[in-house]
Amino acid sequence: MRERKPAATNPDKRSAITTGNIGELMVMRELMQQGWDVCVPAFNSNSSRFDLVAAKGQLCHRIQVKACGKRVFQGSAKCKRVFAFTTGWGAHGKHKYRMGDFDFMVLVSVPVEDFFILPAEVATQVVSIKIAIDGKYWAYRNRWELLDSSDILRCPNA
Repeated sequence: MRERKPAATNPDKRSAITTGNIGELMVMRELMQQGWDVCVPAFNSNSSRFDLVAAKGQLCHRIQVKACGKRVFQGSAKCKRVFAFTTGWGAHGKHKYRMGDFDFMVLVSVPVEDFFILPAEVATQVVSIKIAIDGKYWAYRNRWELLDSSDILRCPNA
């Protein structure tokens, strides 16, 4: 019997699935620390277009999580922190999500624990996002309060 190799501990060698799972757990932890109840679809066969359901009081949100496992460095020293996310679905994320697939997309950079909370109206416009300091998406960094908006979605029977 062959010996099994240990899982890669180097973040650059993690599989995309492992990085995604870590990202989902990080988002769940963050939501729970802020008083949200978090549920995971029971038999997720990758057919749902959301990863988590977060509920607090009468609010209920379907959340799609996308994670990146490493920083991308670009050009100038000013651009020290750039994160690249595939925000589409399907093989290689080629397909855009549609309005109604989820309420929020949370992008999480696993190495530095940065979270970017994008409303569906923003996230469904593209299949990839690069986030840089002072870039257009940086304004969504740690914007958890967006989930507290009461005009998004109410839980039934709450």
